Amino acid sequence: FHGPAYWIYTRYWILGRTFMNKLYDSSTTAIGRPGTGKTPGGEVIPGYDHLARLADDPAFDAALANLDIAMGFVFFGSVLGIFLADRALKADHRQMSVALASWQASGLNSCLKHRWLKTTFWTLLAACSIALVFLYLQTGKLELVYNYFFTVGSEIEKIRWRREDGGFSYFWNLFFATVAVFTTVYAINEVRFSKVTALLVTVIFIALIVVGKMAYLSKAPVLVYVLQIGLAVIISRSLRVSRNAMVSLTAILVGGALVMVFVANSSMTGISSGLIFLFYRLFMIPNESLVEYFLAFPSYLSHTNGLDNRFIAFFLGEPKLLESYWRVAETLRGVGGSTTTAMFIADAWAEFAWAGVVLFPILLGALLRCLDTLLIVRLGKTSASVAALSLAYYRIFIALSTSLFTALLTGGLLMIPFLVLISGFAQPWRPAGKVG
Repeated sequence: FHGPAYWIYTRYWILGRTFMNKLYDSSTTAIGRPGTGKTPGGEVIPGYDHLARLADDPAFDAALANLDIAMGFVFFGSVLGIFLADRALKADHRQMSVALASWQASGLNSCLKHRWLKTTFWTLLAACSIALVFLYLQTGKLELVYNYFFTVGSEIEKIRWRREDGGFSYFWNLFFATVAVFTTVYAINEVRFSKVTALLVTVIFIALIVVGKMAYLSKAPVLVYVLQIGLAVIISRSLRVSRNAMVSLTAILVGGALVMVFVANSSMTGISSGLIFLFYRLFMIPNESLVEYFLAFPSYLSHTNGLDNRFIAFFLGEPKLLESYWRVAETLRGVGGSTTTAMFIADAWAEFAWAGVVLFPILLGALLRCLDTLLIVRLGKTSASVAALSLAYYRIFIALSTSLFTALLTGGLLMIPFLVLISGFAQPWRPAGKVG
């Protein structure tokens, strides 16, 4: 997403120099050019060329030079963070290699060793399912999901529905993003050690979570949820990256994304148009957002020093600024009501300039290495560790598409050790190096 695709976007696509530009323009004439020159209501602005607006900006060359350096720090800082985490935990490559081999050879361990634990867990899961039914009925989400996904509506109508009625309150958003995913994978793994009733409860819970994901009125949540389940099945067997695993996940991603593309854009016809649109959304838009952030800061907007983050602003006792993803979009697109989100290095740049660019990749690399060590080396293959890894992989995606703070807090990356502690009843975490 940010390797070859970054080079293609910044050196060719943004200048309109690829045949893909022409294919994309011709394939989206029926629906306009998504993400470029639309009003908050979804209407395309006549004569607006966002690519030319970015490339012709006087600050473009300087912004691109800064962005190239920052992307280098993403790689270098992450590696440095991994090194520092290994030193802090007294871990090394040998221990990880032994743990990976042990994971491959060993079977899955249940975390619910005692009958009372099984009864408690499945009862809580059934109670949670009942609570979800009441939530959907109270908020009218069932009708909303049906109207959005199973009726023919224009793209503008669906944009309005998504902005006005999509999603839930903060508590339920946090639940669907973290606890629901962790619990799903945990239940799928534990059901093999339980009775048929547990299987029925698991299927009902998963179906209700799918409805909840669909209630965001967006393509991504349902697709990512399915991918997380597929990934959990793969890593419950092995953590080695195999060709079959990559083919399976790619097929799920492309197939599911295509379905969602046609659902969200009912006026689009033809598989070729869907694939070109998918290429644009997956590979070009994430890099366009990076360019926008580095162009906006500091040429048009001052670095925020973290005051656009509610927690930092509260701690410093300062008024909170409007989030950067709103202000960048309004500054460079000339209209309010739209957003521009980018990977965590863009948010780090917007908040703390070069200090953020240097420190954020180190923090992320160190945190992910700590999780790998605790889950793979010290806990081993259990229902809790598989569920935690499945959740953590998507939290990385959150960091690659929004901000590090979102991945840590709202995204739930910092919740993973806590979730493992309260659900990993199989065994205490072993000292580093004792893999068996």
